Amino acid sequence: MRSNRIPMTIQVAICSANRSIVLAGDTKVRTSELSISDREPVSTAVNRSKMAFSERHAIAVAMAGDGPVGTDAAAELTSYLSTLERIPDFLGPLLKKWGDDYFRKHRPGDESGQGYPLCSMLVVNPSTSYCRLWKLRVNRESTEEGSERYMVNGHANNSAVFWLEYMKADKKPPLEESLGIAIATIGLASEINNYGVGGLELHEYREGAWHHWPNEEIERAERSLTVVQGQIKKAVIGLGNRHVTPNPA
Repeated sequence: MRSNRIPMTIQVAICSANRSIVLAGDTKVRTSELSISDREPVSTAVNRSKMAFSERHAIAVAMAGDGPVGTDAAAELTSYLSTLERIPDFLGPLLKKWGDDYFRKHRPGDESGQGYPLCSMLVVNPSTSYCRLWKLRVNRESTEEGSERYMVNGHANNSAVFWLEYMKADKKPPLEESLGIAIATIGLASEINNYGVGGLELHEYREGAWHHWPNEEIERAERSLTVVQGQIKKAVIGLGNRHVTPNPA
C-alpha cells in the first residue's frame, strides 16, 4: 500500500485482566497505480486483514506502513517466529535483528536508512510472563520498545487514542471493557482519518488461545458504535444549553 505519507492504519493491543489480551485494527489498504491517461496516481481502497498469527507459539503480528511492494511483513515475521523451538521471554533483541535483516534484504542499496521506517510491526507474545507487547520499527538500524499495558501501532497520534487514556486502558481492565475501548478507538480513528483508516478486525486472547471475532459480530459492534457516537455528540452539544429558572412573581 502506498500512503504518500498520509497516515495509514491504526492498531491497538491491550493487556487485560486475567492475562487476556485484545488486539484490534483497521482493515483498509490503499494501492496506487498510474493512470494511462494522465499519469496521475489512482488510489484504490480494499479491505483485508493486516495481521498474522502463529499457531505454534500463539504470537500475533500486525503491520502498519508501506512495506516492500508484493510482500507481507506480518506473515514473514510470524513464519520466522514459528520456526523457532523456543521464544525468549524478552523479545526485543530478536525482533531488532529480524528487522535489520529484513531491511537489508529488501533495501540492499539503502545504506542510510534515514527517514520513515520501512514498516512498523506490533507483536503480541501472550505466553511470556513479562513485556507481552512489542513495537518494531523496521529500518537499517531497527528500533523496538515493549509494554505490559497497551500499545498503538500505525497512526499513533490519531486523536481517537484519547479513549485509551480516558478509559484507563493501562490499568488492565476486564476483557469486555478492553474490547469496547478497542472498538471505540479504531472506529473513531476512522472518522477522524477516513482516508487512511477504515474497517475493523478484532481478536481476543483468553484461556490460552486466540479467538477471532466473526464478521457478523464486528458488523453488530460497528452499528452499536454508530448509535453511541450520535448519543455522545448530542450529549456534548446539550452541555451548552442554559436552563433558565423563571423569576418568582
